[in-house]
Amino acid sequence: MADAELYAAHVEQIGARYPDAWHVRRASAESPTQIESKVYFGDEAVVFTSILHPDGAIRHYVDPYTPWANKKARANGLRTT
Repeated sequence: MADAELYAAHVEQIGARYPDAWHVRRASAESPTQIESKVYFGDEAVVFTSILHPDGAIRHYVDPYTPWANKKARANGLRTT
């Protein structure tokens, strides 16, 4: 599967899952078989990841988005609220 096909599947899934998204920020892929995007909708944001597995299957994952400042504070044992 070409990179363009993985990207097309990634964008299609974002549109289907988050039709009310007001901003999508695409990040560069960590590898040719992985694409990540930050999707903003309402007051929330998620990191949407699409991964192409060796068997040709595409898996989509969603994780809550945590801003870098909060990750850094938590790593140092500080509260982020």
